[in-house]
Amino acid sequence: MPEETKHDRQARADAEPTALVNRTNQSILLRSGYTLACDREDDDDVLSVIGQDGTVCLRMTLGKDGPVVEMRTRSFKLAATEELRLDCDRMEINANRQVSIRSASLEQTITDDIRVLAGGVIYSEAHAQRIEARLGDIELRANDDVALDGEQIRLNSPRPGQPPTAWPLLSQGSGQLPTVDDPIFSLDPTKK
Repeated sequence: MPEETKHDRQARADAEPTALVNRTNQSILLRSGYTLACDREDDDDVLSVIGQDGTVCLRMTLGKDGPVVEMRTRSFKLAATEELRLDCDRMEINANRQVSIRSASLEQTITDDIRVLAGGVIYSEAHAQRIEARLGDIELRANDDVALDGEQIRLNSPRPGQPPTAWPLLSQGSGQLPTVDDPIFSLDPTKK
């Protein structure tokens, strides 16, 4: 018997189109032990790949609103040599143990608010950190203490820190720290 060509297979499928369209609740046992099933649920066609233990590994629902794909597997990996892009109206990621993101750089652009909730400690570390509020306030609230620890803590000081005014007195050879009564501490500008 001659080997069936691609043209022959297409001609045979065209001759019996209803044999595939009207067939429901059919299944094929694959050599790997998985089962490929075709079912009808309401007005939708459902294609499923079922494991040997009865677990549905892959399910594709074909309905009037478009296809819906569900996959359940022990491990799932996507690899792209250039770009991987996801476009959707809403995205939700649920991980029972951990989510890790590793990259050379990370940029986030959010048009609305960001809300981060943690049951434990939020720890952020970098070579340097900058927080800027372009229009509104910056609020810090703590149930307990607020601790600031740095080489210098400057308030309302956009310029680099300057040495206290008492330092020139010591450098001029007086050898004594100024007292509270010293004119440099006076609020009267005529006494300075």
